[in-house]
Amino acid sequence: MKIRNIIIGLILVICAEVFNLWYVGAFAYERPSTLYSNPAEIVEIENDIVTVEDHNGYLWTFYGAEGRQVGDVVVCIMDSVKTSTIFDDEIVNVTFEK
Repeated sequence: MKIRNIIIGLILVICAEVFNLWYVGAFAYERPSTLYSNPAEIVEIENDIVTVEDHNGYLWTFYGAEGRQVGDVVVCIMDSVKTSTIFDDEIVNVTFEK
């Protein structure tokens, strides 16, 4: 009877581990990135607010003029925030062209 309980206990532990590995594996797939690059040109700098226009004509703003001038080209790293529209996308980083 004691060996039977040990075997049942081991089987339950093995089943729990198999389920755990399946559960973790099922949800650990690589999610597509929500980040994309968006080149743009600085069209306005007011105080520390920079307004840029991308190649589609959309205007985006961010803080941090960092001594740049109107006409400078930047690359905005955007986050789509997992939506199909771009109107709620966010700038997460900006790099300046040299």
